[in-house]
Amino acid sequence: MRLFKVLPDAYDKSSPHTYQPEEGIALSFIYNVPCLTADSYGWVNSALSAKGVDPNLHILPVVLTESTKKELQAIISAKKLWSRSILIKYASLHKSSDGINFLKEEDCSEDKNLLVSLDLPLSASQPYYEFEGDVEVVLGKYATYYGDFNGNSYEVEKENALCCAIVKMGDGAKLSCTYTNRYREGKIIENLVGSKFAFICYGGQLLRLNDCNFQQLFSKFTISED
Repeated sequence: MRLFKVLPDAYDKSSPHTYQPEEGIALSFIYNVPCLTADSYGWVNSALSAKGVDPNLHILPVVLTESTKKELQAIISAKKLWSRSILIKYASLHKSSDGINFLKEEDCSEDKNLLVSLDLPLSASQPYYEFEGDVEVVLGKYATYYGDFNGNSYEVEKENALCCAIVKMGDGAKLSCTYTNRYREGKIIENLVGSKFAFICYGGQLLRLNDCNFQQLFSKFTISED
């Protein structure tokens, strides 16, 4: 499978309308375990910790290729682990005898399914995800959202909602996200509030849905490389 991440830049006011999915998911290294994580921008990790859950245990371990192992060892030896990222671009998904999902990194892949990291900003905002078609949440973090009520108290707005995740998508599957603002706060996120981002797994690629529509309409006019 090819690996992608969806990560709009909340500080760039043009970002919601121009950014594209990026290929590759950054490798993490937790307790000496190479892994992928579902990032959660702070407050979800705090909620997990308050429940006595170690957020670092929410990981997707990766069996690395020899070339990536050497690259990682060189970075560790140079003590640059936190200043340089390694992107994993291809992998196959497996389950251990203990029922733990893990990945085996590959140099390339013909698999049309995708693994997508939804690393969407959560600072004083809440993303609502919608999935259509063959989509499986492989790794997710959940939290309860609260809405402002009478100015000084909060009611549960959405219980145990998906905040961030790594999902597997089959060909033709779609995902979308719409932002709302929590407590009417978070000025840096205002440019995202109300915007809907829609993506599709199309021919082994992750595309914005409007890009896919363009390809379907005009692919017969493209210039062949042959």
